[in-house]
Amino acid sequence: MSQSAESPSTESVRAVLAQIIDPHTQADLVSSQAVRGVGVDGSNVAIDLQLSYPANSWHAALIAEVKRLVGALPGVAQVTVGVATRIRMEALGWGTTG
Repeated sequence: MSQSAESPSTESVRAVLAQIIDPHTQADLVSSQAVRGVGVDGSNVAIDLQLSYPANSWHAALIAEVKRLVGALPGVAQVTVGVATRIRMEALGWGTTG
């Protein structure tokens, strides 16, 4: 992907995502490993998020918040956000022996 001097950096996008706190986990999106990918192509930013719990009712609000905050970065014209859910059974205590 191309990046000009006026384009946001992947690091600046991740820094913004680290400020967004997931109300279900009380952790930011970066430290909770919800950020699966960040792509920057000029003024366009694409972000892939993956939540470890079912929260379809929160997806629209999460996408809106990410677009608002990342869209405020200098040089950003468009933000695309994808949200998926992958439930980890071990996080629920399932699939373990003991």
